[in-house]
Amino acid sequence: MALLATHLCVVSDHVEQRRRDLVFQYGVLVLELVTGQSPGGDGELVRWVQEPGFAGSMHRMVDADLGGAYDARELQDLVIVARLCTGHGNDAAVISIPQIVRYLQGKVERLGCENRCG
Repeated sequence: MALLATHLCVVSDHVEQRRRDLVFQYGVLVLELVTGQSPGGDGELVRWVQEPGFAGSMHRMVDADLGGAYDARELQDLVIVARLCTGHGNDAAVISIPQIVRYLQGKVERLGCENRCG
């Protein structure tokens, strides 16, 4: 019985780690889409979004190919999602992909375009 409990604990830890990895990868993907940059091996994008003053440099980090044609509120929402997803350590928010989807769906519904956008 103890062996089974140990195995279940190991499996549970593995599932939780995989969930955290997927959430982190989603945050990195959002950063790549917003900035048009790959994350690079040094984690520059993740460090940027985790810095206390990142909000002041947010508009400078937007993909130049957008040519300034983006909604600042939508940008802020995406960067907030990326920040939550890529948090580290004990300060990291426990967030799941379904929570992210509900958050973003709520933003779409408030814009009144749920029928046009999806």
